[in-house]
Amino acid sequence: YEVCWPCNAAKALPTLDLRGLTHLSRPVLQSFVDLQTDDVGVLRRDRRKEFGRSGEQVAGEDFERRPGFLGNFGDWTANTLLLSHGLELWALASHYRITRDGEWLGAGPESPLQAILDACDWTAAQRRVTMREQNGKKVPHWGLLPAAAAHDWLSGNTIFNDAFCIFGMIEAVRLLREIDHPRAE
Repeated sequence: YEVCWPCNAAKALPTLDLRGLTHLSRPVLQSFVDLQTDDVGVLRRDRRKEFGRSGEQVAGEDFERRPGFLGNFGDWTANTLLLSHGLELWALASHYRITRDGEWLGAGPESPLQAILDACDWTAAQRRVTMREQNGKKVPHWGLLPAAAAHDWLSGNTIFNDAFCIFGMIEAVRLLREIDHPRAE
């Protein structure tokens, strides 16, 4: 059926790091960096089978195609989930904050630091997509991420998805402030 749920893998990694088992967490973290993409895959497909909507596109704004999305593991997982983006970002930033390993964090293209910056930029760009007005008023989902799959049976503009992405952004900002990165603010 599937090999990996990135969102679940991300949640477990800090526990390994806190136990000094970075040799187990780093290959998974590296897969997050290596598989970062501009392709949101089937994120915009409604999978509520019990309502006969499986496969239909979720109503709402589409995602801006740009690099930085974490969470599309192709055939590795049955469902691409928006919350995976936030949790993977959180796990990458948490790893540095736990280990304080600047060599691992790196800099420049293909480094975990660049993946973190790209993921933050991706999130900010997607939120701007929904910042629009309709009939002179802000749309009800103004500033949320575009509508997407939250889990097997829930799709749409959800605080659920946004909350996990906010957690990732908060942890990333903490990391950037700690290393005095010029983009922290």
